[in-house]
Amino acid sequence: METKLKSIFLNPQLRLAFKATLFLGFLILARLGGFSLISTTIFIAGAGVLYARPLFRTVEKLGDFLVLVFSAVVFNLVFIDSLDFFFSAVYYSLLFFLLVGVKDLILINRGFWSLVLNFGLAYPIFLIFFQGNFAGVWWKPLVLFLLTILLIKDALKKNGLAAPFSLLVTEVAWASSFLPIGFIGLANLNFLFYATTLSLLEANERGLLDRKKILSLLSVFTVLLLAILGLSGWSF
Repeated sequence: METKLKSIFLNPQLRLAFKATLFLGFLILARLGGFSLISTTIFIAGAGVLYARPLFRTVEKLGDFLVLVFSAVVFNLVFIDSLDFFFSAVYYSLLFFLLVGVKDLILINRGFWSLVLNFGLAYPIFLIFFQGNFAGVWWKPLVLFLLTILLIKDALKKNGLAAPFSLLVTEVAWASSFLPIGFIGLANLNFLFYATTLSLLEANERGLLDRKKILSLLSVFTVLLLAILGLSGWSF
């Protein structure tokens, strides 16, 4: 048993999987505690220790971590079904796996996985904020703006773009919230706008943005936009 534990802590991939499993355990404990103040605090503290050790690049990816723990808690307060929790627990544990893997330089092709992590964190945020009224609740646009800033600062090197981009995402979210396509349709629509715009900015930072790239992204955006609008349940 002792030998097996040593092999886990010596192997970076196994250590990463072990941390993700512990994160899942803390999230399950929070659920069993009804996400009370005590159980939620234990979850956040446990996740924080797992994330921060070792301290290497802890501050650099702190924005993603804060969004992850916020989203994991709020999502399970909004969507309380047991099946929702099952899928969200697996989902957030995988995101934690990616976060720590990128932070600790364990995963190969970290630029790609960082973008996957960013998109993975963004989508449930849109689900959370479009569940119920968005435009009529004053704090929702504000919190969405702040969370988007945290995500963009971790995704782009030019932090000066974070506030303008976040403001644009929030304005599009507010305007689109009047469409009668249901909260899932709205979440899909806004995530598509977020992912496409961020992909354009990220490609431009890396010097890979050309006419072919722009046309490719816009073509995918148009096709998916039509699919979202066509498959959403319109209710006037």
